[in-house]
Amino acid sequence: GLALLDIDLFKKFNDSFGHLTGDAVLRAVAQNIARCVRNVDFVARYGGEEFAIILPNADRLTAAGICVKVRRAIEEARVFEADEKLRVCN
Repeated sequence: GLALLDIDLFKKFNDSFGHLTGDAVLRAVAQNIARCVRNVDFVARYGGEEFAIILPNADRLTAAGICVKVRRAIEEARVFEADEKLRVCN
């Protein structure tokens, strides 16, 4: 399986809070993805705010379950930067 993820409106986030905070968001998203996948899966940054997850030998149900787990983890993620607690998702 293959999952491609994109952080919606990331440019607006970068413009509002600055690139250092944007980098913290990317790290937080990557860490959350890494916590949700299996040991055999491969996570990579695919582009500016895009990530790819390669899911070897994952059937549709397994791949979908991992994607839901990743989405939920990112929705709940908080980024602590400059004494502010920011949410990645609204």
